Amino acid sequence: MNDYPPHTPVNQMESQPVSGPFAAGMQELARRHGRWVVFGMRETNPHGGRAFDTAVVVNSSGQRVAAYRKTHLYDAFGAAESDRFAAGAHLIAPIASPWGRLGLFVCYELRFPEVAREQVAQGADILIVPSGWVRGPMKEYHWEHLVVTRALAAPSVAGGEVGGRLAGALKLTTCVPLVAPGVAGRVG
Repeated sequence: MNDYPPHTPVNQMESQPVSGPFAAGMQELARRHGRWVVFGMRETNPHGGRAFDTAVVVNSSGQRVAAYRKTHLYDAFGAAESDRFAAGAHLIAPIASPWGRLGLFVCYELRFPEVAREQVAQGADILIVPSGWVRGPMKEYHWEHLVVTRALAAPSVAGGEVGGRLAGALKLTTCVPLVAPGVAGRVG
């Protein structure tokens, strides 16, 4: 993700296809280190026009297993993300991983409980929310509480950029036991 100020003209924001050099570099890092990677990027719209705010999931072999285009754009508190981005057409189905099925949505979508509920209804065990949460009055408080609230549906990992005008911080939150009762030392 990049930290472009809210009113940066579209022609000054870089975007690439999910098959472009940025995503390929992330795939190579995942492969080289044998780790799953989730990252956000500005995806070039293949039909022209505004780019998509896209979250990409890469497995430990370096293969892209999912790309999700954010469906709920941040048009609130004086910002108009829809001036710079196109909305994705639909939510993504949960993604099979070694840890269970991953539900995926992006940043502002944390404010919409139906997104998390839909992911869990489709079988998500863990919710992942890459974010660039912008600072503002009460926004840090919103971040903290929305992540915890979404964890009522499934354990949540919300990753946010930190620094400058961004306030999000990596959070792993669960409201369900990760260790099965009576099974000491084993993760459930």
